[in-house]
Amino acid sequence: MRTLYLLLTALLFIVPGCAGPDGQKDALIATVGEWDDATAQVTNAINRVAEVQESATEMLAGLQGMPELKESLSLQVEVLNGLSQEAFEFVNRWQEGADQLNAIKEQAAEGSMPSGAEEELQRLQELIKAGRAKAREWNQSAEEAEALLQSAREALSGPAEGEEG
Repeated sequence: MRTLYLLLTALLFIVPGCAGPDGQKDALIATVGEWDDATAQVTNAINRVAEVQESATEMLAGLQGMPELKESLSLQVEVLNGLSQEAFEFVNRWQEGADQLNAIKEQAAEGSMPSGAEEELQRLQELIKAGRAKAREWNQSAEEAEALLQSAREALSGPAEGEEG
């Protein structure tokens, strides 16, 4: 949060010097703030998926017996692997967006808004929406995987066969 505040404060000094309608300046400031927030959401979701993926993979590798649990966990690992690939591809798009936003900010700092900035900022806003939607989706998938992992841990720590609990 402090970083976001510092970034927005810095933009208040950088952006006012740029030429162009105030609406473009406002759009740039808003986009930068939203971009940083969405970046944090996307990063947190990707990290969560990676952590759950690692835990599920480790648990699957060490799982002996319990074929139904092993099958469920194996399917979940496949889902997580797919999410990781999807996240990797999305991060490439996200980085391209970050580069474009930085280019706009740099030109604004030099005193002018680049031609096509308004359209580019709108495109970046759409990418922000997509990033937030992906973060929600990835968090939901990670939550489902975490629930399965918890069930697996409980099944593994339960009483041995033939013992009463």
